[in-house]
Amino acid sequence: MRMVRISKGASVYLALLAALCIWAGPYFAANISWLLSQEALTGLITYRFDFVVLYVALFSAFALFLLVPMGSGRWQKSNVVYIAFIIALFTEMFGFPLTVFLLSSLAPLPHAASPPSWFLTVSLPGISFRVLTTSAIAGAVSAVSALFIILGWRQIFGSRRSGKLVESGIYRFMRHPQYTGILLLTAAWLFAWPTLPTILMWPVLAAAYYRLARREEKAMLARFGKRYGSYMGRVPMFLPFWNA
Repeated sequence: MRMVRISKGASVYLALLAALCIWAGPYFAANISWLLSQEALTGLITYRFDFVVLYVALFSAFALFLLVPMGSGRWQKSNVVYIAFIIALFTEMFGFPLTVFLLSSLAPLPHAASPPSWFLTVSLPGISFRVLTTSAIAGAVSAVSALFIILGWRQIFGSRRSGKLVESGIYRFMRHPQYTGILLLTAAWLFAWPTLPTILMWPVLAAAYYRLARREEKAMLARFGKRYGSYMGRVPMFLPFWNA
């Protein structure tokens, strides 16, 4: 029987994932129970399309940091999938909760098994709402994701004049920090607010950016040759220290 070896970096990530599931699992279960319950039908913010536009504009801005393409057509296609994900997410969050209404039309929604965990209450002129703990977690992960995206863009943009291979800064730890940021951000919000459209769209999004990364690496190998091959050999693709 062939033994499967797991690298040290992969082991660390698996341990972190297990710890995250143990810590965040109860929050996730309680919030899912609430989001798919009778209580959600009256407790969700609905038909606030001003909020939808605001959040879509804010999160779509991250796509602007992916506009230093080696193949602009491929970048644009991937960004379209990302923006479609963001639109679907915030339309359900603040506009029209399609998943809840669709499921309630198929079968009566149960009552929440347990109340959701609220992180804080926000009061704005004309509206007051509470923020789920899972949404607060997703917000914190979004901040880290934004840092990956912006730092990656800054270095790539700065290298356009010199034409040199970028191996320093955040690129010492991962070959595609911008794509890591996009996938991490969307995964965090899929965790916080899973809906039927976003569950179906996220694998498509991940596959689109993975394929784009592979195509870019072929172009980089053609341009920089062995130097980029050596860089690929020592720096992980998306996750720092994941050398599996």
